Amino acid sequence: MSGNIPLTDDAIRQGIAAASWPGRFEIIERSPTVVLDGGHNPDAAQTMVNAFKHKFSDRKAVGVLGIMADKDVPGLLDLFSPLLSEAFCAAPLNDRAMKADALAQIVRDRGLNAAPCASTADAVKKAMDKAGPDGLVLVTGSLFLVGEARSALGLAEQDPI
Repeated sequence: MSGNIPLTDDAIRQGIAAASWPGRFEIIERSPTVVLDGGHNPDAAQTMVNAFKHKFSDRKAVGVLGIMADKDVPGLLDLFSPLLSEAFCAAPLNDRAMKADALAQIVRDRGLNAAPCASTADAVKKAMDKAGPDGLVLVTGSLFLVGEARSALGLAEQDPI
């Protein structure tokens, strides 16, 4: 018996189209629509920005932001800010997380309204309320943040990030 598995080009295309990676441009169809993307380094953030612009064109999202303090916070915010109308900032439960109030201040320095929140769950709730049923929420900046947001949204814990 051979170890090769015969695959057609069509089967490969179908497999790629059906693939999902929780926390990487994961679109949750809710009211509002929620996009979860770790976007924790420049390459990942730029990929997310490109996908967001392609999918949502000129729409702005209410942001939920949480970034590790040892990351290029200003560089990441330069990428995220044009996608956002405003932001709710949280510090994921990680020792490396930037404090929510410090992150909110850096976001405000970029001309966006930003509010620190006590937790990721609180930030997600406030962002969803602000976006309204037809709005858009973008949760980004850290895979830790995205994991906490998935939990706050009631998504299955067995779905890995």
